[in-house]
Amino acid sequence: MDPSSAAFTASDDAVRPAPVDPLADVDHGDDPLEVDALQRRLIGRLAIACKGLDPRLDRELGELSASVRGQCDAHHLRLLLGRLSQAIALLPDPAAPGTSSQTDENRSLLRALLKQLSFQSELMPRATTLAQAIDSDPEMRGDAIAYQLAKLIADDRASLRAETREAQRLLAQVTAQLESLARDVAVETKDRQAAARNNASLNTRITHEMQAIDSSIRSASSLDVLKTQVSSRLEQIGAHLHTHREREEQRVREYEQHAAQMRARIAELEQTATSLRQSAELGHQLALTDALTGIPNRMAYENRMRQICENAEHRNRPMTLAIWDVDHFKRINDNYGHPVGDKLLRIIAQLLSRQVRAHDLVARYGGEEFVMLFCDMNAVGARTRANRIRELVTELDLRARGEPVAVTISCGLTQLREDDDPESALDRADQALYRAKQSGRNRCVGL
Repeated sequence: MDPSSAAFTASDDAVRPAPVDPLADVDHGDDPLEVDALQRRLIGRLAIACKGLDPRLDRELGELSASVRGQCDAHHLRLLLGRLSQAIALLPDPAAPGTSSQTDENRSLLRALLKQLSFQSELMPRATTLAQAIDSDPEMRGDAIAYQLAKLIADDRASLRAETREAQRLLAQVTAQLESLARDVAVETKDRQAAARNNASLNTRITHEMQAIDSSIRSASSLDVLKTQVSSRLEQIGAHLHTHREREEQRVREYEQHAAQMRARIAELEQTATSLRQSAELGHQLALTDALTGIPNRMAYENRMRQICENAEHRNRPMTLAIWDVDHFKRINDNYGHPVGDKLLRIIAQLLSRQVRAHDLVARYGGEEFVMLFCDMNAVGARTRANRIRELVTELDLRARGEPVAVTISCGLTQLREDDDPESALDRADQALYRAKQSGRNRCVGL
């Protein structure tokens, strides 16, 4: 084989760890032509193996593979070797800043973004699976993570759009029913007006006939003539009453029909309104509920704190804010897997929920962090209560893979001040939590 080809092989071996030699069993001295053919095939296989690392490298390897398959001289191979060396030199160093470290940073940013996002309940299993894949598969590329995360966000938006369309459909249905009800009311009003006109017309006719009878009585020349005239007028009155009765009966039938239609539409409207109200209540509840633990989420906490500060409730009664953080939670995830970590979060969430009163609040803030709001309790009483909760956490009997899992939790507390807003109170409690962590964890620190 040409020395330039041999130099390429040596150069390639210098920049990459040498694999087991597939030609180790070949007797190179017996058949130089066979060895040359095998080396050419080896170059082709290496070119295929490196394909996709870099577009320029792909071009140079492709030309080299084509050259060694045909007839080429040493000068041409040396030119190819020089260009190939330049392409290899331009490849990023895996240990250099901006490559593996940058990739790790990107993965961490994507993981943090995924952690902060809230998805529809039916999409939470996919979000959990993606989070587990990011943590457990270091070879997972950042672009693949970004694609799956973008797909998850797009599906979540599609689900929200579907819910919006359903709400719009229900609202359109309610609007149509209200319009139909308005038409029925208009028909009823028209019927009443017609009935009033019929009654007025009957009264007019009867009055006219009575006046005619009175006139006949006064002008009658004989009793027989009077009887004939009165009888005729009474027949007219009877005819008027009969016509009126028929109209009223028809009107009553139409009224009953419209009334039945109105009752049906009202019942349908009430059912739709109930469905809308239940959907709105469920949507509101889901929006304020953490999908993993089932307790209030960060939005619920922020709404409550904003309400407290806007209404100045903390100025009239003591309130204490606590932030909880599970100690070494990442180590538990790494050692036992995310299903165990998720189970632990659910257990702690339920424990915290059982330790608060009806007018207190406990919520999952994010990740392994929880917030707790003690109403009508100053910092001293809240810290005593928090220490008892902390002890209950250490007493949890959690086992994984047949061995006990030690669990502790740290807490930072602060009593709300008159000039506090939600951010300042949370920041102070977070500083207290940081001190608890720095002091050795598994403790409650007030600030």
